[in-house]
Amino acid sequence: MADLGAALWAAISSSGAADQVGTFGKAVDYLVGQYGSASAAGRAIGVPQSTFRHWVAGRQPRGHRAGGVVAAARRDQARPLPAAGVKMTGRHLYGGTRPEQDRSIDVGRYLDDNVPEDLLDAYRDGATPDQLAEIFVEGISGAPFYTDSLGKDHWDLDSIEGMFG
Repeated sequence: MADLGAALWAAISSSGAADQVGTFGKAVDYLVGQYGSASAAGRAIGVPQSTFRHWVAGRQPRGHRAGGVVAAARRDQARPLPAAGVKMTGRHLYGGTRPEQDRSIDVGRYLDDNVPEDLLDAYRDGATPDQLAEIFVEGISGAPFYTDSLGKDHWDLDSIEGMFG
């Protein structure tokens, strides 16, 4: 079981959305694989086809272009899914004498549409699990199942699924 931040961190880091393309060469290879050819990859990221073909052949780009290609591959690779499909699974902690209850809840209808993308951006910017939890909680602020009237979190989460593909 994990707290909200750790569950979010796990959801992002185990998905394809968090994979780091890394080097310029890996980014070029990824883009060619995604688009089927050097020409199509070049068009997709706004680079002349001949330039992209030179990069595939092993030439290094000039100036800041290498970073731009890596960034384009990362953007292409990471695709947050619509918020509507997000589910939380874990134990709902009622407190007092009521027993804990294993639950799986569809939180998508309560989650703001921009939350998956905001979480992914924050993760890439080096956000901590606690910062990810803050973004998520802000996105479901009106959900009646998540907090009590004092805003206390009553979940011990196993996972958050369906946010990243």
